[in-house]
Amino acid sequence: MMNRKSWFAGILAGVVLAVGFCGTPSLQAAEKKSPLGPGKVVGIVTAKTDKDITIKAEGEDEAKRYLLAPQGGAPKADLQAALKTVFVPNLVMFSSQGQDQPVVTNIRVILPPMRMGVATGTVVARENKPKEVAWVEVKPSDRGYTQRLWPRFVGGPDGFDKEMVRTFGELNVGDKVKVGWTYDERLRAVKIQVVSRAKQEGPAGKKGQTAPESSGQPDSDK
Repeated sequence: MMNRKSWFAGILAGVVLAVGFCGTPSLQAAEKKSPLGPGKVVGIVTAKTDKDITIKAEGEDEAKRYLLAPQGGAPKADLQAALKTVFVPNLVMFSSQGQDQPVVTNIRVILPPMRMGVATGTVVARENKPKEVAWVEVKPSDRGYTQRLWPRFVGGPDGFDKEMVRTFGELNVGDKVKVGWTYDERLRAVKIQVVSRAKQEGPAGKKGQTAPESSGQPDSDK
């Protein structure tokens, strides 16, 4: 049995607290000053088919659909190769051409520097449909990009980790959280601790009340 404090201490033994979802602050700065040229956009992949890809750009509220080739055409060989490494909901850097029906010209996944870690940040969006899809988007407290995390896939009749799906449903936009994550082609939340709750509307419709702090997970491990 482990309480929250000991669980995070164990994780932090191998992870520096300054590490965000995608790496150290210096790596984040390098990504934002990428030598790949102007017109590059960073965003979260929200859907993907063999003809198009939908990406929610950093700082945007809505995702946008991009074609992988002009109508009637096929993606170029180098783009096809790059797309084989792209999964929903990866963080990617990409460029495109066109306005009405923009076409992706190149894309690459921004990978974390390790397979597991801890990051703190603010919940900026979430979805909780247990039988369909459940995720949470967290904006790191450092200079990192917003990331969308899924629950772990545990197999069997439950599919995704049902406890984490439940936790996602208990979070509110604006909550400050500490997230323990793993990476296996995509980011997955292992543990979530609520550091502070977002301020909620009071009885008279005025802001100022703060919901009670919660861990979002039982104190003991399974």
